[in-house]
Amino acid sequence: MKIRRFQLALLFSSSLIFAAPSIKLVYSTVVNDTIPDAHGCAGLAIAPNGDYLAAFNDRCDAGPGSSLYLVRSADQGRTWGTPEICIKPDSKTEGVAGGVFNYPDGTLGMAKTRIFYDCEDQNKAIYHGNRDSAVELYVSHDNGKTFQFLDALKKPSGALLATMGGVTTALANGDWVINAFIYPYANREPDYPYGSGLYRSTDKGKTWGSFERIFREPDPKKPFNFNESACAVGNDGTIVVFARIDSRPMKECSHFRVISRDHGKTWTMPEDTGRICGDYPRIIKLDDNQGFLMVCGYRAALPVLGTVTFFHSPDGMEFTEIGRAFYQPDNRHVPANSATGGVQSIMHGPEKNQFYVIFYAHDPKLPGKHRLRIEGNMIEFIP
Repeated sequence: MKIRRFQLALLFSSSLIFAAPSIKLVYSTVVNDTIPDAHGCAGLAIAPNGDYLAAFNDRCDAGPGSSLYLVRSADQGRTWGTPEICIKPDSKTEGVAGGVFNYPDGTLGMAKTRIFYDCEDQNKAIYHGNRDSAVELYVSHDNGKTFQFLDALKKPSGALLATMGGVTTALANGDWVINAFIYPYANREPDYPYGSGLYRSTDKGKTWGSFERIFREPDPKKPFNFNESACAVGNDGTIVVFARIDSRPMKECSHFRVISRDHGKTWTMPEDTGRICGDYPRIIKLDDNQGFLMVCGYRAALPVLGTVTFFHSPDGMEFTEIGRAFYQPDNRHVPANSATGGVQSIMHGPEKNQFYVIFYAHDPKLPGKHRLRIEGNMIEFIP
């Protein structure tokens, strides 16, 4: 009996020592439920006065007619006001998307994307028509009340360019980069490096260079179609970037990974991680050298595909699931259908290893085609 008790005590103490990381909810809220089908929440930032700003649109994939909205919270994301800014399309065949973000030096920025379609019909425009786009970068000096133009990202005509809401990452050599992807629809330029990669600034965001493809297709005749991506920069300067693919069945589209150890001058060939079939990944660095936190819409999640899910990595190389977003109680703590978990944003909170995340969720009581709203969580990482 004594031996049995000792074994149980040893097992219990070991489980405490080697407990897996997790997340806990600090508080949750509804960010917006007044804009029908509010989703595509690609932007989250902190203004110099401490206000939280969030950006979202109101059409799937920023389809024809989509507008971009900006809302504000003065109490660290507990409550949110009505939209302060609404950027509308210039025509019925245009959609507007984008996001707010903080540059690495803390300056408040905005990325505005205008997408140009062949027609007004959502399904025909997105799945069967041609698309073109323009991405502009802005900066605000008045806590997000107004934004001033900085630069436009360079791209060929007849191609769709999309960023991760303009989110900007600082490299160890001082360069700033924006993750992006470009795919041709018309007038394909034979030698242009279409695909998934980044834009680089060497002057703290004042100007941005040409697109740099970092996910090379191993076999161009059987492309993986790398697109949305996120990067982790280690303390030694190593850059690890993960990208989504769309060339396999949904539950098999695991992230691919590339690595650079020379500040992005050269990259390894894409490697299938066999893990995390995730939409719109975001990676943020944890405090006290505790690694990295990834959030994405998890395509392989059960019971509902697309559930917003968190993953942890001690070094940015391999990520393990540690928890899921805390949906509002009237959603039974899970999204009510698959129309969720495609786009989400995350930023640092007020305390160490606290993070604020926004995502969209289905609410059957709301109007609109998908009946969506934006929700927010303040979470804490538990090592």
